[in-house]
Amino acid sequence: MAGSLSLQLPLTLSAQERNENAALTDRADRGSSGTCQIFGQVFGADPLAGEMLVKVPSGSVATVRFDQTTVFTAVSFDSSPNAIPKPLTAEQVNGGDWVCALTGTDVSERRAATVLVAPRQEIQRQQKDTLARWSGGGAFGTVTELNQKTKSFVLASHLAGNSKKRITVNTSEKTRFRRYLPDQADSSALGPASWAQVHLGDTVYVRGSSSLDAVSLDARSVIFGDLQVTAGTIRAIDPLNETVGLDELITDEAATVHVSPAKLGLMSAGPENAARVLQTIDFADIREGDSVIVLGRQNQSAGTRIEGVALIVNFGEPAFRGTNQQVTWKLIPVGLGLP
Repeated sequence: MAGSLSLQLPLTLSAQERNENAALTDRADRGSSGTCQIFGQVFGADPLAGEMLVKVPSGSVATVRFDQTTVFTAVSFDSSPNAIPKPLTAEQVNGGDWVCALTGTDVSERRAATVLVAPRQEIQRQQKDTLARWSGGGAFGTVTELNQKTKSFVLASHLAGNSKKRITVNTSEKTRFRRYLPDQADSSALGPASWAQVHLGDTVYVRGSSSLDAVSLDARSVIFGDLQVTAGTIRAIDPLNETVGLDELITDEAATVHVSPAKLGLMSAGPENAARVLQTIDFADIREGDSVIVLGRQNQSAGTRIEGVALIVNFGEPAFRGTNQQVTWKLIPVGLGLP
């Protein structure tokens, strides 16, 4: 996870909600969220020795030391004031869980006073729910009708099997048009485009605000080319062949994503409305059951195979609220923002 992946797509990920505890520490072993001295994914724990190995978003591995006085708590994903944290024992912390370790005054010893735990299964449930809602604001398909007067077009959006859904896409002077440039040195590059370049038969990806009946979309961005954005749940991982088996959240279709390790990205914390820096991760950081965003191109010769431009995962972070420092774990909804 050393280094960072900077998507040259102006498809940078941007926060749609404010992170109320956006102050970040500079030290890599302190993780990426507020007052956590160590923040990251558990890769191993020895309760008898009182040690836990935690891989932080920057890629380094930190050791959390604890003893019988350390308080372990499962953080709530419910942000209501009535949310009740659940006490845990060290033995109940599993590999793949995410933790926020809070030390006492002696930070150098890294002996945690409190360890906040976000169980991986609960994170996965939140990922799936969040991305299912997020996917409703996007559509990928072929332009079948054009209305030059209203600057709208009809998109035949691909659904499960060979079925298609008719979606009316409305554009305005605020709509950003871009064209995917796969032949550039940077395979994720986008070039400028305009309404005048919309033609019948074009393949486009659209993001915007969907109507309640999901038959129309007010477009914020229109991207020409074969680039599509898919949200799905991982069902299989093959690091040797650099593939991830995915069940798409909207169509429930199975797809195989071919993606190099250099294109695996973890969404890190950031201030309000800022572009999200993607930390480079590896296949060991993702698991079956994680829900992810994939930017890629359909491999026409291989059916359901997608050539991935990027695979992006968001495990969330703790949010400390109010004077009593109530802690909840939140996954910040994301959007594809065009500059």
